[in-house]
Amino acid sequence: MSESPADPRFELAGQLTQARLLRHEGRYDEAITHLHELRAELQRAGLRSGLLFEELAESLASSGRSDEAKGYFALAFVELSKDPKFVDKESARLERIARLGDVDSDGHEGTEGSAQ
Repeated sequence: MSESPADPRFELAGQLTQARLLRHEGRYDEAITHLHELRAELQRAGLRSGLLFEELAESLASSGRSDEAKGYFALAFVELSKDPKFVDKESARLERIARLGDVDSDGHEGTEGSAQ
């Protein structure tokens, strides 16, 4: 199946790219706000995105909000580990996400609760 501008995955990818650019420019609050709004849209549609959780965690961590980021890294790990292609092709990235989210290989958090 090819992606097109009408494909929700294509739109999500664009929105995540925009947030990533804001983060790289040091505009953390704007990136975080954008990602929270995008998360709310997905929730209304009954959807979750591990990539969104990962970018939100990265933005929070970059802004110095490491404790808050940990819960989103944990959520990212849980969602992304469900995707066999991601697990196969991005194993080092997934391991990093798990470490930053303080989760074991089964997705269980080592200490505190998550950011759900």
